[in-house]
Amino acid sequence: MIVHPNPASSMLFVKLPGGLNALEIRITDIMGKHIQTISPQAAFSELSFPIQLENGLYFIEALNKTSILARQKIMIVK
Repeated sequence: MIVHPNPASSMLFVKLPGGLNALEIRITDIMGKHIQTISPQAAFSELSFPIQLENGLYFIEALNKTSILARQKIMIVK
């Protein structure tokens, strides 16, 4: 999974590797607490979305119906 910019401040762009399609993006803090879920209308391999997170480290996960397709650490700096 490619996530940019990283560090980010207000917008994230996510691209999944060849052929993978996700149904949602989940953001958790470094302790595993659920912070935000992004659920587009249809499955996607590329997505951009605004973020409203405090400064810090987070995990971003791309999920389908049954599993986590990809997981990456992101840093938010405003």
